[in-house]
Amino acid sequence: MKSFIPLALSPSHPFWAAEELPYPKDSVPKVFSSPLPGHIYSHLGGHTFALSSGQACHYPLRAGAEKYGKLAYSTAFGYAVPTGTLLLDQHAPDNTIALSEDGGVVWKVRRECEQDCLETVDGVSWLRAVWKPWKDVEVETFLVPPQEDSPLWHLRIHRLRTGRDLVSSDAGFSNYGQRKDGRILDVLDGSALSTGTEENFEGRVISAGDPSSFAASAGGVVGVLDLTPTVLPNSGSPRKAEVIPLDANTNIVFSRSTMPTLMGAHGGDGTKDVWLVTAIFGIPSRVGEDGVPKVKWVEEWNKRPIVPAPLLKLMK
Repeated sequence: MKSFIPLALSPSHPFWAAEELPYPKDSVPKVFSSPLPGHIYSHLGGHTFALSSGQACHYPLRAGAEKYGKLAYSTAFGYAVPTGTLLLDQHAPDNTIALSEDGGVVWKVRRECEQDCLETVDGVSWLRAVWKPWKDVEVETFLVPPQEDSPLWHLRIHRLRTGRDLVSSDAGFSNYGQRKDGRILDVLDGSALSTGTEENFEGRVISAGDPSSFAASAGGVVGVLDLTPTVLPNSGSPRKAEVIPLDANTNIVFSRSTMPTLMGAHGGDGTKDVWLVTAIFGIPSRVGEDGVPKVKWVEEWNKRPIVPAPLLKLMK
């Protein structure tokens, strides 16, 4: 609304005769934090997105957890809101960790936090938040913004302490989920990335080795990577990567969308911590382009973001 204030100025005001200057984009930091709302903003990777902790609506707003409580919000990929209460395709929990106690039928996501803060250690900043989906389950999440060496990735680290058996979904950005002909994206072999350079890759790729998954379409490329086995080799069974087609009209940008995620199973007696380290990838299509040429993103996808030393020390 503030952008309309100049309309109240008189026709003779100097504002109307001032020389128009270019937007000072070089003076805007690529990554910067805002402690009061609990945000870290990134202008890297071809889109602006906010890592978020501590935001919540003070009244029971419909889809309030999706509108305020997700871990990241992108200007390019938007976010999803649920169409129903059953299974992941209806819940559509993109850009957040979702937990289920009934094997994956009903899911809980972060709505409000018991603790949240912006922390800086040895020059590295991240967001930290603690929330409880059930009385005997505690989730502590650290959100680490993109780094110069891996600008298309950001990190998400969870400490999970549970007194019951749970299934988790740790999902990245959701993306347009259809081919150019309007049909659903095919599941393809990752070896297709090694052929050609300029053409736009289109499809869903799931790798059991990493584990990782991504979806490439006219909307861009989004993906997730499980770094837990690399960072904590004795952490137990690795998670399973998937790309899940979501219900129509869940995403506020794309009418048909798909969501890369990492699925895990966790049990415990409420006394032991389970650590999950997830890398989130995203690069949108530029205006007027139908997808992202492989030459612009495959090399970045093959890079691996580094967990900051202070957080690595905390986990170990």
